[in-house]
Amino acid sequence: MPDVSEPIVVAAFDFDGTLTRGGSVWPFLAAVAGRRALWWAALRLAPLLAAGAVVGGSRADRAKEQLFVAVLEGRAAADVEQAAASFGRHHFQRRARADVVRRFEAHRRAGHHLAIVSASPELYLRPVAEVLGADTLMATRLAVSSDGRLTGRFEGPNCRGPQKRQRLQRWATRLAGHEPTSTRATARQSADERSRTELTTSTAVGGGKPAFGLDAPEASNLGAAAGRAESSQVSVVVWAYGNSAGDLDMLLGADVPVAVGRLGRVSRLRRFPSLRHAPDPLHDSPMRHRQPPTGSHC
Repeated sequence: MPDVSEPIVVAAFDFDGTLTRGGSVWPFLAAVAGRRALWWAALRLAPLLAAGAVVGGSRADRAKEQLFVAVLEGRAAADVEQAAASFGRHHFQRRARADVVRRFEAHRRAGHHLAIVSASPELYLRPVAEVLGADTLMATRLAVSSDGRLTGRFEGPNCRGPQKRQRLQRWATRLAGHEPTSTRATARQSADERSRTELTTSTAVGGGKPAFGLDAPEASNLGAAAGRAESSQVSVVVWAYGNSAGDLDMLLGADVPVAVGRLGRVSRLRRFPSLRHAPDPLHDSPMRHRQPPTGSHC
């Protein structure tokens, strides 16, 4: 039985713009299909992509999926997976942000549970997660047809916005061996309901700690995972690092949110401490830096 006086600490990192400089989806698609094919697809989908960029949310998710369909549909999944693994390793080597990677390593030295939570495809993030030694990877999965070819569509939701928050909460609370019990927790589905509605899973990386499935979307708050523990439970403290609007929900739900974007005071994450002003995971108690409840933003 875990010692309830010592909380489990989870550190969750976004990928694009957080652990790396810039995005990875367009370079990945170019690496798989070639630049010419990618730009022809982008030209055909220009109105949809532009609307997604302006409106965001589900419009952006649909635009992204349509781009994947246009570029990846019909390609052998095994071939794309092989190309993706090579791309992921080389992209991270070229684009890694040393300051954030150092923070990732500090959490490891502190004995924290490490997660990468990203809207980018799991195909090329898995080798990066293995290199970094992450305990779990939560990312967007691509559907594969019965004949082993990519459809280009997502298998489950795009892992951005509220999805990041929901997946991370589910993993954190299961990691502690309990469901959230604080006043901010929402009612949970039964095990049978979960098995019927489960859409996506988090992925254990490199023989690390077990990853757990995520229920279908529901209103939830990461702070519930760090609520006051009961006698048979252990509390969880969540640190979260992000750089963009797609990380806002995850940071709002974290106990120790950290904004690592480069836009400063004009960023939508400006309410959160920057990496420079964030507490030190090796020397500061996470309990001292817990954020007050933010209410439901899902």
